[in-house]
Amino acid sequence: KVLALELHDKEKLFKLQRDTVDYLGDKYISFFSCDQMLEFVDKRSGKGNAVTFVCEHFGISPNDAYAAGDAENDLSMLAAVGHSIAIKNATDEVKAIAATITEKTNDEGGLTDILLQLSKDKF
Repeated sequence: KVLALELHDKEKLFKLQRDTVDYLGDKYISFFSCDQMLEFVDKRSGKGNAVTFVCEHFGISPNDAYAAGDAENDLSMLAAVGHSIAIKNATDEVKAIAATITEKTNDEGGLTDILLQLSKDKF
């Protein structure tokens, strides 16, 4: 994993991302985990592959798994599970693929609320 940080000018990170596409080829991906941080990782790593591995390890179908996210680095994880949750303050890309969007942001306990709701519904 490589992190590129730029605190004041996100366009510099966009330029770096564009400029490295050909160099990195199809073996690596890049994404923003927040406005100031661009991450580069091996395409085989990432949250999507991790959640798939954990599901296989425990004999759980990814279709029965839940995942919640708010940033671009969560997209592969949300796509890998059957029940995807976007936190209210998530990026538009995350909200676009999520099955559920919380009513509260991260700072307001959005994840806690949805987990409590799910536990009441399921148990």
